[in-house]
Amino acid sequence: MDEQVNDLYTIDYIYSLPDGERAELIDGQIYNMAPPARTHQRLVSQLNVKIVNHINSHSGSCEVYPAPFAVFFEQ
Repeated sequence: MDEQVNDLYTIDYIYSLPDGERAELIDGQIYNMAPPARTHQRLVSQLNVKIVNHINSHSGSCEVYPAPFAVFFEQ
């Protein structure tokens, strides 16, 4: 039986993507992401305001980032 070998992507591939191209790297696989729709952006904006207001009203020190933000988890 032939064993199929899948190419695994690395973080270097993510860094080589053109500006504005959105993708996620999960366990060596690339998942291309469509840009968010207008409704999504409107809801995210409204939710962001509510979260920031809640944090500020409780003298919290958290920061909220509503835009896409690169997050890297290491195992």
